[in-house]
Amino acid sequence: MLEWITNKLAGRKVLTRPEQLVPYLIEHFSEATEEQISAVEHEVFRGCPRHPEKALLYAFRVSKCVPRVKTFKTLGARWRTACSGPRGAVGLLAGRHSANYRRAYEFLSCLYLKRFWELAKAVADKADDSAAKRKSASAKRNVYNAAIRKIEDGGRELDHYTILSADAALWRGEAQRWIDYLRQKATAISGEPR
Repeated sequence: MLEWITNKLAGRKVLTRPEQLVPYLIEHFSEATEEQISAVEHEVFRGCPRHPEKALLYAFRVSKCVPRVKTFKTLGARWRTACSGPRGAVGLLAGRHSANYRRAYEFLSCLYLKRFWELAKAVADKADDSAAKRKSASAKRNVYNAAIRKIEDGGRELDHYTILSADAALWRGEAQRWIDYLRQKATAISGEPR
């Protein structure tokens, strides 16, 4: 059954061991659907519910929506679910004894960091557009300050659920870059008439 279901997911390549699933999924994440990952997760590990590879597959499955996430809050909730799943039985933490754990964690944290960057950029772009439409310097600064708070809150959402302190530094660093950018914009308009 493992050979059949992985052949269906892989198209042409037949995977014969559960340890091959995560590396293959990392390389073909954009091609796999949530349903295919779920089918592999349930079929392959039917008799082995606590297998670390199953826990990692769960993290990949719940992360398929990340490119479409529209808010920092949803991104943080997805990250929390990918890390610890329901009751900690699945997810990255439950799969930490897998030989593929580090690769899975690095891939998924990069996926979430990229989406964080995209969301922060959208907030900054919207602030630039809104500030350009304001007449007074104080109104422009208020727009930038609201954007700063939004990005700070978004960074805290992800930081709160981050497993490794090095990755928490990534979230904070990315958030800080956008915050610094917005503060520079706000400072640049401070000399304008009120």
